[in-house]
Order: sequence, then C-alpha cells, then structure tokens
Amino acid sequence: METNSVIKNREAELPIPSKWRSTIAKIVDALVAKDYVLRSVVPNSELRSPDVASQMRSYIEDYGEKLISLSEKCWDSSVYIWQGKDWLALVDLSTDKEEVSDLVMQLSISELEADFKFTVEMVYVP
Repeated sequence: METNSVIKNREAELPIPSKWRSTIAKIVDALVAKDYVLRSVVPNSELRSPDVASQMRSYIEDYGEKLISLSEKCWDSSVYIWQGKDWLALVDLSTDKEEVSDLVMQLSISELEADFKFTVEMVYVP
C-alpha cells in the first residue's frame, strides 16, 4: 500500500509515505556508495551522531552481503509510527542476495516548515 499522506498515529505502524521514499532511497544509495557520513545526501538529512557512521559501516560489512539500492519490495515491509514529536521509521534494506534483507535502517523524521528532516539513527539486524 502506497500513500502520500504523513499521519501522526501513535497506535499503529503505517507504510512509509511516498513523499519520503525518494529521500530515504538517496540516503540508502549513499550507504551503498560507502558514504557513511552522508556527504552526498540530499538536504535535510543527517546522522544522529558522528558515531553512527562507524556503527553503520561495521554492521553492513559484518552482515556479509553487499548492500544495494532499495528494491521495491522493501517498501512493503518498511513502516513508520508517530512518537509525539517526530516519527520513527524502520526501512528494510536490500542486498545482492536478498531483495528484503534482515538489515534495517532506523530513522527519526521531524517536521520542518515546508519539508521534513531525516536523521539516521542506526543500521542493525533486529
């Protein structure tokens, strides 16, 4: 299910809105290019802290499969939920062996005046 609406719902996880997907895909493409500090990413995206870059590199390398751009199937299982001041998003990542891998990117997404700010929290295997 694809939707463009961003909903503030604390009760249920919802599919990632289509208006966020391009930015999230660009963040993942930066990780695919091993740009773990997100130098090449679109405006309004950042890491939670500088330590996140080394954590992501470590988890991605230790996973043992090559990270690739997001497959369309990833959107079927990726979700977000309102947390009161921002949204928590969990995005399933793709590898060269799995369209939807066990690797997950966690972001917090907050509202700006006319846009959204994407903060990468971590990449991990739940």
